[in-house]
Amino acid sequence: MRAALGTLALAAVSLAAAAAATDRAAPPKTGYVVHFDFLKNAGEGRDLVRIAQRAGARVINLVPPAHVWENPAALAMLDAILDEIARRRLSLIFTRIDAAYPPDARGRRYYYLYSRILTEPGLMPNGQETNGYFRTTAGLESYAAWMEEETRYYARRFGRLPNLLAINLGPFSEAFSSERSGFLEYMKETDLYEITQYTRPAARLFHGWLAARFGDVAGVNREYGSRFASIQDVPLPLDESDPRFGRPGLAYYDFARSINDWFVERYERCRRIWHEASGRADVPFILQLNGGETEKIEKGSSGVRGASEISGPQAHRA
Repeated sequence: MRAALGTLALAAVSLAAAAAATDRAAPPKTGYVVHFDFLKNAGEGRDLVRIAQRAGARVINLVPPAHVWENPAALAMLDAILDEIARRRLSLIFTRIDAAYPPDARGRRYYYLYSRILTEPGLMPNGQETNGYFRTTAGLESYAAWMEEETRYYARRFGRLPNLLAINLGPFSEAFSSERSGFLEYMKETDLYEITQYTRPAARLFHGWLAARFGDVAGVNREYGSRFASIQDVPLPLDESDPRFGRPGLAYYDFARSINDWFVERYERCRRIWHEASGRADVPFILQLNGGETEKIEKGSSGVRGASEISGPQAHRA
């Protein structure tokens, strides 16, 4: 990945370092994932919590379905699992919130998030669709609304649980690698991990970002050495040498930066909703990176390696 998206990784690394520095005496707690995709009913959920405890778990990372309140069986399962976690004096983290509902009478599972909101693949700079695992996310207004809706619901219904350690959801879990983010994918033609958001929502996002930063197309043309007739005519830069721009490196960096800013704004809004609606300052809204994301950040252009010199937004705050 190039340019400003790398600042997210740096922010998360600084968060981990800060946490380690302030709590060196506390060893990490053994965790266990309880994922609704692998459960059929509340009994299986309770059983899995018991198995986790016997295996040494002290924290349950719970992955519930999106819009759990729309499925009575799913909500009953969630309440039962939370009851079992509390009864066994285990701690809890809500994460992802993108699992499927329990199977229906025909054994079929329904994914609210991936059937209703994240329904389109991303697009690579060469115009090809991404791997089916990655979706159109950046600039998607319905996705932004979903993040806030889920955050508010969990804050109000579960935010006061005494054993709750943290929460995250959607793109804030495995920010560069997950289906919920889909920012990067390897492209053979360039032998690099490329931005995957060459989509209409990302174009609207970029054009709005340009208007807010430069005011009008004249400002855009001065910055990029270009001659576009309007901001809506500005294409999404394909790379740092895109010939449609006089200074393509700047244009490409700003495209990546617009995605970064969208991501950080979503995080900050959800974080604020979480703390205000839950009334808890002690339970963080976390940004979690996957260890495998290091390769994606490293195997990009020089832009991402230069990101260490950028003062990124404080997306890492709890």
